[in-house]
Amino acid sequence: MKKDDFKRFIIKQLKEYNKKFDYELLGYVIMDNHYHLLMRTHKDTISTIMFNLNNVVAKFLNTALDRTGHALEKRYHCNLIDSESQLYATLRYIHRNPIRAHICDSIDEYLWSSHWFYKRGINSFINVDFILDMLSEDRKNQLKYIVIY
Repeated sequence: MKKDDFKRFIIKQLKEYNKKFDYELLGYVIMDNHYHLLMRTHKDTISTIMFNLNNVVAKFLNTALDRTGHALEKRYHCNLIDSESQLYATLRYIHRNPIRAHICDSIDEYLWSSHWFYKRGINSFINVDFILDMLSEDRKNQLKYIVIY
């Protein structure tokens, strides 16, 4: 398995599950050995979404690495975000994770996160408008705020 196959696989699943389950993906970063997701759930619970995502990720890893048993070390961990400042801090934490891991010096260098969707104001399987609209009504100002992340 190539180093980035795992990352590509998770992004593919996030895109598919975004259609299958009722949630909005607000941010992500995929590292070599873990990933962080920022989600806003609706009808489907976080446990349902994560069970399905981690199940398919574990099967992918076991098949790719020709092994059996537990592929993921721990159960997912989640925190409820209850303020705008906590939401911004969480997105910042997610996007800066590769810098803290000493993988890169700038978030612009790391391709496996939602940072580029925010920097360019692109809504895709990531709902960037939800957070950007909280920052400013003007798109140019929104992007100025997000670049500092």
